[in-house]
Amino acid sequence: MNIKTKIVSLFFIILSLGFSLSVRAAEKNQIPIDEETIFICSNLDMYADFALNGRDSAMPRDAAFKIVSDSMKRNLKTSTDTLSAYVAVVGKLYDLIYADPAIKRTGAQAAIVEACSQYKGRKADKRAINDYLDQHPLSAWDPLERVPLCEKIAQSASNLAAARDKGISKESADAMARGGLQNDQLTLRSVPQLLTEVYENPDVGTFYIYGYNVARCRAKEKNEKYLELREMNSRIRNCQKLEKKDDELQCVRTMFDL
Repeated sequence: MNIKTKIVSLFFIILSLGFSLSVRAAEKNQIPIDEETIFICSNLDMYADFALNGRDSAMPRDAAFKIVSDSMKRNLKTSTDTLSAYVAVVGKLYDLIYADPAIKRTGAQAAIVEACSQYKGRKADKRAINDYLDQHPLSAWDPLERVPLCEKIAQSASNLAAARDKGISKESADAMARGGLQNDQLTLRSVPQLLTEVYENPDVGTFYIYGYNVARCRAKEKNEKYLELREMNSRIRNCQKLEKKDDELQCVRTMFDL
């Protein structure tokens, strides 16, 4: 996928998400963080990748940034001041990544936070931005999208189940999961439990694993207890017995309130 295609794809993600994001600062007085700033911060990972690719291939910073900024100006349809501010943030991100060779793909979030905190000169709370990004990691299914942590954990569990079903060993699946989650420590913490559940319940399919982990994580966020996977075997079997696939999927959705 070329830069233009990626940026156009990002634009449609921006349209579909809308400016509905909000987060409060982690400071004691809970100062609200501007929704537009958080939105911009949530959509910089692709540009960090571009900057890393340019730097690591020895492309001069200005040349690499010009390719991206020109494409942004051609393809992102928004107000002039917002577009200019967005491009400026991406430029700052390029400055930070090119200036520090120690920044790798697993450590780009600090640079993203630093760059986007300066959006439109607002000097947004960096700790609050970082906390928000931690709670909304990059999707395991769509590298252009950030999703709530519960969704990411469920996606990762489903991926482990898919690996299991392909005959991949537990140890190999563990290694792949850990390699892919180096930049997502909160999801990474869940991997041992997910692996155990997935490989100890070989008859529980990927969609069941996904739905169960969404429901359990949401309950945990509310400090509520949730049944162990093995305790749901009878309900899962009832869904599995349904002859029509659509009926089975609806059964799973109902069971896990999806």
